Amino acid sequence: MKSIFDAISAFFEKEKWQVQRVGSEPAFSMRFKGSHAEWICIAQAFEDERRFVFYSACPVNAPREACPAVAELLSRINYCLVFGNFELGYLDGQVRFRTSIEVPDQELAPLMVDRVVYNNIASMEIYLPALLAVIQKGAAPLDAIAKVLG
Repeated sequence: MKSIFDAISAFFEKEKWQVQRVGSEPAFSMRFKGSHAEWICIAQAFEDERRFVFYSACPVNAPREACPAVAELLSRINYCLVFGNFELGYLDGQVRFRTSIEVPDQELAPLMVDRVVYNNIASMEIYLPALLAVIQKGAAPLDAIAKVLG
């Protein structure tokens, strides 16, 4: 059976993404330019679990004083999401969106990788303006989410 890392490598090569290997880890780092900002993405393979995880990192970290409002915003967003979730690192203020898939008894097909990657990118693209409004401008979480979903 093809490794998870080989499957994601083939996907990014086919899609012509410029990726960089993360040291000797079975992971890639890349930049994505959306309509609101550019951010870093990480694609990581967990071979033992046959799991693929994709992250999009918000381009700015939340300052400590903004973390309660960011946490509220992320909780409100996550409640409505079907696939993936936002997470907040309280120690460094990093906000990221995570999508994943586990395929214990089958190949990781290109369409599966496509869904994990592009659903992730689409979610970050939708909610990034709300995140930036709360982090950089001190917007109220309800107002920020209403504006992007409006």
